[in-house]
Amino acid sequence: MNHGISHELMDTVEKLTMEHYKMYMEERLKEMVTSKSLKVVQSEITDMDWESTYFLRHLPESNLYEIPDLEDDYRNVMKQFAVELEKLAEKLLEILCENLGLEQG
Repeated sequence: MNHGISHELMDTVEKLTMEHYKMYMEERLKEMVTSKSLKVVQSEITDMDWESTYFLRHLPESNLYEIPDLEDDYRNVMKQFAVELEKLAEKLLEILCENLGLEQG
């Protein structure tokens, strides 16, 4: 798909997200009291897409530095990824406005 975000960045985001998930999130989700009582949740943890594990926010204010378990490499890549997603969102909004006949600006 030609969304303007490099394949290299996408691959790095996927790899680091999966590594982070394996190191931290899976164990925490399994330890949660609610997940202990819900066997369905525990079975879904192993089937979760890497995209479904994001708990990060970029705008209006980033929470990248509020999450203690993020490695510096992962934090930096996710910051770069968020900037690229913001650019993509702006391009999509421009196209939508153009198709609606709205003036730029």
